[in-house]
Amino acid sequence: MLISVALPLILAFIMFSLGLGLGGKDFSRVATYPRAFLTGLGIQTVLLPLLAFVLVKAFAVEGEIAVGVMILAFCPGGAISNYLTRVSRGNVPLSISLTAVTSLLAVVTMPIFVALAARHFLGSAGERVDVTRLGLTVFLLTAVPVAMGMGLTKMAPRCVEMSAGVISKASLG
Repeated sequence: MLISVALPLILAFIMFSLGLGLGGKDFSRVATYPRAFLTGLGIQTVLLPLLAFVLVKAFAVEGEIAVGVMILAFCPGGAISNYLTRVSRGNVPLSISLTAVTSLLAVVTMPIFVALAARHFLGSAGERVDVTRLGLTVFLLTAVPVAMGMGLTKMAPRCVEMSAGVISKASLG
């Protein structure tokens, strides 16, 4: 029950809380810092999975553990990265933009990369990954809650402003 119900609900809540802090301007910030954004995007979506693959191979990690490591590397940065960016006085708008775009991009990239990792590390012994179903699941757990949070912020900004601190703290643990 914990894995099949509670964890997806927790993830959806975290993504919802992220959506509360997002607006259309956050996506337009990509044009404001194109080099920084593209660097961050490349590191998150290409370099991190590549590094994970190299480490898994170098340490001869096999099977399900190797696939698990790769899945972690494919996951987008989350709300905690935005929080840590704020605490360290970093570029919070850029961090939020990266989180938003990589989360939406993960709807497409994660299912494909997970299927490739499963095929590579498990071969024919592993279960076939249903890319469409996994993509839909990622969409429902990430993009939909973010959109709901953004929609609530647009419709009831004062309500969100008053409760954002409590929701943010609750979503970070």
